[in-house]
Amino acid sequence: MTESKSLKARVWPLESGIDSREMNAVSERFGPPWIGVCISGGGSRSLSAAMGQLRGLQHLGLMDKVSWLSCVSGGCWASTLYTYLPDNISDETFLGGVADPSSLHWDGKAGDPANLDYMSPNALGSVPQRLGWLELLEKAVEFHEQGVPENRMWAHAIGALVLSHFGLGNHPSKYFSWTSSWLQREILDLNEGLSVDDFVLTREGRPYLVTNATLFYPPDATHGPFRPDPRANPYLIESTPLGVGIAPTFPFAGSPDPGVPGSRDIGGGWVDSFAFGGPAPEKVEGDIVTVPTPATRYRLSDAAGNSSSAFVATILDKFGSQYKWLEDLVPVFDYWPVNDPADKHNSAYPYFFGDGGNFEDTGIAGLIRRKIPRIVSFVNGNTPLGYDDAVQQVSCDSQIAVLFGYAPKETGKPWERFGPSSTSPHRFAQVFEADRFMPLLDDLWKAHTAGASALSVQDALPVVKNARLGIEGGYTTDVLFVVNTPVPAWNEALPEAVKLLMHEPGYTEFPNYDTLEQLHLSERQVNLLAHLSCWNVMGEVKVGDRPANSAVFTDFFGMG
Repeated sequence: MTESKSLKARVWPLESGIDSREMNAVSERFGPPWIGVCISGGGSRSLSAAMGQLRGLQHLGLMDKVSWLSCVSGGCWASTLYTYLPDNISDETFLGGVADPSSLHWDGKAGDPANLDYMSPNALGSVPQRLGWLELLEKAVEFHEQGVPENRMWAHAIGALVLSHFGLGNHPSKYFSWTSSWLQREILDLNEGLSVDDFVLTREGRPYLVTNATLFYPPDATHGPFRPDPRANPYLIESTPLGVGIAPTFPFAGSPDPGVPGSRDIGGGWVDSFAFGGPAPEKVEGDIVTVPTPATRYRLSDAAGNSSSAFVATILDKFGSQYKWLEDLVPVFDYWPVNDPADKHNSAYPYFFGDGGNFEDTGIAGLIRRKIPRIVSFVNGNTPLGYDDAVQQVSCDSQIAVLFGYAPKETGKPWERFGPSSTSPHRFAQVFEADRFMPLLDDLWKAHTAGASALSVQDALPVVKNARLGIEGGYTTDVLFVVNTPVPAWNEALPEAVKLLMHEPGYTEFPNYDTLEQLHLSERQVNLLAHLSCWNVMGEVKVGDRPANSAVFTDFFGMG
């Protein structure tokens, strides 16, 4: 594959959190009113839940209404595969079929959607059977022997173990983009050396994908690019079909961050994704920059790998004493600020890229910034809803709490806001007014204690200003929260044999499988979680005074 020496790409600096270029691109496929879906982090657990959640939305005929899909970590694995799924794999094969909980069984026929033992090799849920710590280590060793730079190995591993079975991995190495018309108009017409064969495009009708990772700022010469200063602050960086970049974050009052030598700041816009990861521009003509072609193509495996790189720390904990070079496994990419590409002092610096969950693990922040009016937030955490009798408060996964400015809760202690002395990166993640947090928890707990799915529609949630995320604040959005937690009504409907299975090792924490230790999941484990997650969307049974799940969703989508 011969690469041209330079590429022509578009940059679009932002003065606000909304970009008209991006909105116009999404409008080519979807018209407003827009609805977004967020799939949280959570490794194989979130991927398995997403399989059922997307299935349920498809079953209700709602996926055609979803224009935005924002994701983190394990949710990013699922969303990337769904968005760029090859046309030769049907959605029914990829997402599986719908089955009532009372019909679930195992040792049945292949293709029976109620058979917990069957998983099509082309199903999204087949990924956790190929994924595990030993498999990841084997891939890292293989890439090490091939001379792959350590800071690219994690993305290569995600490409090999998550994406490659679906033709989206490392080989052939392809850029990614949006629609065929967008590719031709915005990229190929500017770059004679590129062709449609150099890109993978979103499947027809799929939502606009936003994958969330973090960039740690500032770069630190003392620690080096592979040893980021633990005091460095995370900034949310997005990879989309159009571009890669950071929301307008500077300047804002009280910024604790020093400037980067030779550049003004890090925030304020995007560059076309195919031009990301290399040196700063050689030439600037309006919104067109000429950049040296990056040494390696920025691929789907890079976007998905960056978003899920929290697992790198676990690999190091498990195998670092045996393989010292694993210390350099953290992703590193060159980044230059696009807010002023003509600045003659503009330079690219190597930055450490971290998991999206280092900052905000639901994926909701980017859609809030874009002022998407209705959002479904699938919170696929590993902490079930509970009740702390000592303080008489509902407990939940911290993925939700930080959105309202609350620190993770300790058992026996009340919920508390992040204080001024907090050093947690999650202190920057608040997007909603704090006084709406407790009513949300109370409503989720009411649903759970009734035996129903933990769903709660929060109308007109006030959005607060968040300068680090480029969120202006002062407006509202409607959010349907769907929380991964046991559902008594669904459990009661299961056959006795399946109930017994769920008391065996590996199932005892169902549906809140451990994010790290249960990276590898069996067909049964994935299918159980996917069927529950699907029922949480399209279940047609009213439980207590709670409406049927299907009615909640169709009403929220304006189709009730």
